[in-house]
Amino acid sequence: MKKAFTLAEVLITLGVIGVVAAMTLPSLIQKHNEKVIVTQLKKVYSTFSQAYKMAEAKNGPLEDYLAKATTKAEGAQAIMDYFAPYLNIGKNCGLSAKKGCFPPGVKYLRLNGAVYGVLDDSVDRSKGTLTDGTAFTFFANSYGPDACKKTTGTGPLDGKVCGSIYVDVNGRKKPNIQGIDYYSFTITSETILPDGGQYSISTDTFEDGCKDRKTHQGWGCAAWVIINENLDYLRCNDLDWNTKTKCK
Repeated sequence: MKKAFTLAEVLITLGVIGVVAAMTLPSLIQKHNEKVIVTQLKKVYSTFSQAYKMAEAKNGPLEDYLAKATTKAEGAQAIMDYFAPYLNIGKNCGLSAKKGCFPPGVKYLRLNGAVYGVLDDSVDRSKGTLTDGTAFTFFANSYGPDACKKTTGTGPLDGKVCGSIYVDVNGRKKPNIQGIDYYSFTITSETILPDGGQYSISTDTFEDGCKDRKTHQGWGCAAWVIINENLDYLRCNDLDWNTKTKCK
């Protein structure tokens, strides 16, 4: 007589496998998606940093471009003109609204769930997309001859902040949330810094802008993601920037 599994045994085994898969797959998918975001953000940071170095070597300091601007909008466009030749631009929307560089009509959210705004409607930022699908905007901190000498914060970056870069690393795809797929960088007169690091300004530090998902807006998350290569702040709010404490 040949031995074999009964139909009931097979069904029970498949049921157990299904339950285990249902319990583990969401976690595996989330970790995979976060790893993709980490990779994309590091790539974006490298792309803009290299573009800044090439632009400065070819055209001189960014301050010279901003010196000619008379409004923040003109300043944002000046930053775009400075960077654009050294980026692989897929679409340059400039200051125009509703050009499709960001998802039309989509309201971006802050990390704490509050509404941030519709980025496709903005007219005070220069907007564009890279050929890899990354959507980005440039924002001028100020304008005129002293454009890179004014800051709203205190500390090592006083007199060095020229503007900001905001990036959606997966473009039109969801979730469109600060600190998850939407991040910010500070453009100084010398380099580009991911917000949330040692030299962040104002509330863009990790401790004040990202550590607690329930209360923070998500501005200070970029440095954590790039340096620690994870989005652990989405799961626990007891992380420490100095000791790099990990989620338990």
